[in-house]
Amino acid sequence: MQVFVTYAPDTADARRTADELKALFVGPETVVSVKPASQASILDLEPADLMLFGVGRTDADVPSDYAELVRVFPGCNLAGRAAACFPLGASRASAGLRRALKPTEISVLDEEPAAGDKAGRSDLRDWVLVVKEFLKGVRDGRR
Repeated sequence: MQVFVTYAPDTADARRTADELKALFVGPETVVSVKPASQASILDLEPADLMLFGVGRTDADVPSDYAELVRVFPGCNLAGRAAACFPLGASRASAGLRRALKPTEISVLDEEPAAGDKAGRSDLRDWVLVVKEFLKGVRDGRR
């Protein structure tokens, strides 16, 4: 399995969260790559079975760091693959990115881990288990 983790904004805290996710997914049959959204491209998405998008709170509908990915989404067919969003701040800010993913036909998990002061490593670990089950469902055609 290949997992791609990307995030915006590109801050030390965001990178730390992305690295924690990487550590929770890495295994003998799983390859995980991590990149800030501003450096990500379609070439990062193509081999991925699962894509994790970190979104920090911004005034913009979709963080500008995601501009290149959002630009190519309408031409991408990601059907049969799974995605999930995780917050990088005090609140869920993924609605714009979720809308941008719609034309790709990727299956997007609704659930997000706890954010802000409430969040802890165990919350992230529990969420990763939910994401893994979701991916199984997508692969089995149940989602």
